[in-house]
Amino acid sequence: VPRATADNWKLDACPHLGPATAAVLAAEQTHLVWFTNGSERKGIHYGRFDHATQTTAPIAAIDTEADARHADIASIGERVNVAWKKQGADSARSMLRVSTNDGNSWSPPLEVATDTAASDYPFLLTQGEQVFLAWKMEGRLRVERISNNVASEPELKEFSRDSVAALENASRDSPLSVSISAPKP
Repeated sequence: VPRATADNWKLDACPHLGPATAAVLAAEQTHLVWFTNGSERKGIHYGRFDHATQTTAPIAAIDTEADARHADIASIGERVNVAWKKQGADSARSMLRVSTNDGNSWSPPLEVATDTAASDYPFLLTQGEQVFLAWKMEGRLRVERISNNVASEPELKEFSRDSVAALENASRDSPLSVSISAPKP
């Protein structure tokens, strides 16, 4: 198994901050996002792993602050989206950065949501050419559509019962999988 990163982080346990991958099959490359606390790098980083050369480049710092956690990644064409959670003492924020050129440069960090109650880690979903950010906040599942126009803030829409029908209509020509768990009474 080839090594994708060399951050020199040694830990005799599972850091439980999770990496994520998004395949780019045509170029035989894989987009990666990971957390590290190594001597070479700290925080959440992005890299593109080339299967032929077994190297990761470019490597970009997504968020190097100590409160950055649990990144996820999704790609459509040259557009790469990275979402993560920033955990503060009194709140948690769901964050987003976008690259429109295969990870060579990145938008500034965008705060998508803030929660003062318990919240899950954000994760990214793709459907056709659309990207959705999902997380559980204040006991409710939120699924937000991220606009393709990264020059402005993402278009955010709260998930409702009508959202399932809208997602089904938008995905008539391609498969769609959504998992929703309701709290037990």
